[in-house]
Amino acid sequence: MAIKVVFITATGGGTFTVPSDFGSLVSVEAIGGGGSANTYGGGGGAYALSNAVTGLTASGTAYYNVGVAATDSWFNAASNAAPTLTSQGVLAKGGTSGTSGAIGTGGTAAASVGTTKFSGGNSGGTPINGGTGGGGAGGPSGAGAVGANGTGAGGGGGGSNGGSSGSAGVFNGNGGAGGNGVGGTGGGSGGTSDSKNGVAGTAGTGGGGGGSYWNGGSPGSNGGAGGTSAFWVLTSNSATAGSGGGGGGAGNSTIGGAGGLYGGGAGGSLTPFASGAQGIIVFTYNTPLLSTTASGQVGTPTAGLTLALTSVLATGSASSVAFNKIAALTGNSANGYVGTIIDTSWRVIDDSQSPSWAIINNTQSPAWTPINT
Repeated sequence: MAIKVVFITATGGGTFTVPSDFGSLVSVEAIGGGGSANTYGGGGGAYALSNAVTGLTASGTAYYNVGVAATDSWFNAASNAAPTLTSQGVLAKGGTSGTSGAIGTGGTAAASVGTTKFSGGNSGGTPINGGTGGGGAGGPSGAGAVGANGTGAGGGGGGSNGGSSGSAGVFNGNGGAGGNGVGGTGGGSGGTSDSKNGVAGTAGTGGGGGGSYWNGGSPGSNGGAGGTSAFWVLTSNSATAGSGGGGGGAGNSTIGGAGGLYGGGAGGSLTPFASGAQGIIVFTYNTPLLSTTASGQVGTPTAGLTLALTSVLATGSASSVAFNKIAALTGNSANGYVGTIIDTSWRVIDDSQSPSWAIINNTQSPAWTPINT
């Protein structure tokens, strides 16, 4: 049994053929599309997961919609419509696009369908001489963070997946920094007088893009794009994907940063306007646990014997046992190899025998009497 991951990234609706090696579901996850920008940035897409989907079979058919900017993403095992129950599938709401007079709001967990749900972040709220930062997308670790105000320069985009909020631009000065991703890093720095464009969020972190420097009303400083994340790994080629950070806001006659893949809201600007990032669906499953029948000849069976062994050390394999014997001797002193034993024997003198001892001195010879054996 193995766990496999499939990405569905083709935008719009379609049918999904369940893999032929499908055994059981781990989860279906989705991120809604991020909102596009106007003066106000776009909101980030929501995240949703369901591990309760029923009715899936190998090579069967399911239905999906991958949201473009500001559009919902959903997966349904039962019918070609957005699900209303976690047993049917998953639904992640898209963020709304900003306008010239209202923020872009993040897709909400409350309106999504899943056993686990997190909202996307709102865009920043005050575009004064600079667009507001876009909101970050939600993810499995938490909600997307809000973008920052564009008070004089572009606001920083919000971090994704439980990350931090962007920083506001300084009035007629530096752009605001993008918020960090869930790992605490990755927010792009704001533009300065020396480097006017906002810096994109770092790839793989989900950080927000930095806002642009206020260039005295002159064009030429753009907001940084939101960063991508990398917490999903595609089985077929090891490609990665995850929640995107919000784009940084921009100043006059320049463009805000695009929302990061997937689901990041775009950074606002005075004109032209950036787009929010599309959504994604991720299908994770177990392959079947295969059973195997084994056959063959064990050998030549023989009756089992139980031997009572005393003072025997046995070594060898189960099919051929060799014995190193240690002889048990009583009343003997044995030395030499096991195969050849040399005995020195001793016997006790019984009552019918007595030794004959004679004192030997200088004038006498010893007299020995044999002891019967």
